[in-house]
Amino acid sequence: MKNTTKKMCWNCKVVLGDKILLDRDFRTMKDIGIELGMKYHRVAELAPTGRKTKKINNSKYFSDVIITRLGKGKDI
Repeated sequence: MKNTTKKMCWNCKVVLGDKILLDRDFRTMKDIGIELGMKYHRVAELAPTGRKTKKINNSKYFSDVIITRLGKGKDI
């Protein structure tokens, strides 16, 4: 399926201790999963409506992952 989303809708922040390793906006949660090396369903669990599991052991960064929705989205 082709991605037709034209706005940035999600922000992903990866924090290790007091260092911010990643703080970027993404179009879809699938794009976040690709960046973090995770499957979509694992990313969905971290989203605001998911189970809010912060510690992920098999991700690229082994740290806190915070995913937030960006209001109505930002234009690209």
